[in-house]
Amino acid sequence: MVKAVVGANWGDEGKGKITDMLAQNADIIVRFQGGANAGHTIVNNYGKFALHTLPSGVFYDHTTSVIGNGVALNIPVLFDEIKSITDKNVPMPKIKVSDRAQIVMPYHILFDQYEEERLGKASFGSTKSGIAPFYSDKYAKVGYQVSELFDDELLKENNYPGMKVLQFAFDESGESVYLPFRYDKNCIVYTGTHDNETTKGWLGNLTQSNRDYVNQYTACEEKDTDECVWGLIRAAQSSVAEVCVVPLQDYLCLGNEARMSTPSTLGDNWKWRLTRGQLTDEIIHRINAMTRLYGRIQENKK
Repeated sequence: MVKAVVGANWGDEGKGKITDMLAQNADIIVRFQGGANAGHTIVNNYGKFALHTLPSGVFYDHTTSVIGNGVALNIPVLFDEIKSITDKNVPMPKIKVSDRAQIVMPYHILFDQYEEERLGKASFGSTKSGIAPFYSDKYAKVGYQVSELFDDELLKENNYPGMKVLQFAFDESGESVYLPFRYDKNCIVYTGTHDNETTKGWLGNLTQSNRDYVNQYTACEEKDTDECVWGLIRAAQSSVAEVCVVPLQDYLCLGNEARMSTPSTLGDNWKWRLTRGQLTDEIIHRINAMTRLYGRIQENKK
């Protein structure tokens, strides 16, 4: 028997709670549309959760959760959300993503933010997650589907670089494609993006086994978290990736108080600012030395 839960209002009808209740006796739970907006609040034996992309049945080990082709899929948000529940001892859920699901791009989020600013007092009160611009593109048949990420011939033909985020690399399987020794040259490596925790904040929230893995990979002592941050920066800089991106907060070894953005939240994003004196001569010299060491500075040729 198929049961559908559909909201008939503007949200906040309790769809997540109803889905969570029905999931107890379901085999498959499908999120068929929508994006990572305010979220569905679920309270269970593991704690309190706000799900933004994951279907509300992810807490049951007998279910398979499906993210359907109508969903506005923000990939970093999905990864962060999976981590947020497994960090609270929720078993890793069985998740399948439709290969026809379309991807929310960074420019969708920017368009959403700019439009809200342009409208001023007449703004819609968007969560600025890029949902409206995303669906405009989807219905115009413009954009990228998940299937295209796995079409090697298409990627090679168009020379699209892959995106590698170190914070996604260190799971217990040791098989992650985000580990630096598995990179192709045509990719961009990030220690973390603007939507992730700072690297120092991320290290502090790892399970002990995952932290041990990071320590071994970077050859750092657990008690010296700042040097472990620099070890991860070195792993990114020394990789074969064509481009390496390191947020300034990571060079400064700042914790999550300096996080730039937490997806699908309002009020406290994009507020961090560099203050006078934070970027010392010592840090500048260290950045310069490492960047030169791994050949990432192109000297001007006269």
